[in-house]
Amino acid sequence: MTGSEARITAIGVASRFRHFGIARRLVEAAECFGWVHGCARVAATTSGHHSGADGFYESLGYQFEARRFLKSRLWSAKTPD
Repeated sequence: MTGSEARITAIGVASRFRHFGIARRLVEAAECFGWVHGCARVAATTSGHHSGADGFYESLGYQFEARRFLKSRLWSAKTPD
């Protein structure tokens, strides 16, 4: 959670357990946690690698807002002097 926003950053369900409502229940639990802790909204991010993820979140009432780009520092084995 950050401020008044709860964030769902990753949900994974093994393929053999998909289509049983597990992911939906995990999202509902995350939403409840956020609401109970005073969050005004819940944000979910997707990697874009799973074609069904966007539709899944839309089916739960989420609206597409923006994509996020990040850059991480690459750490080498050698520490700078």
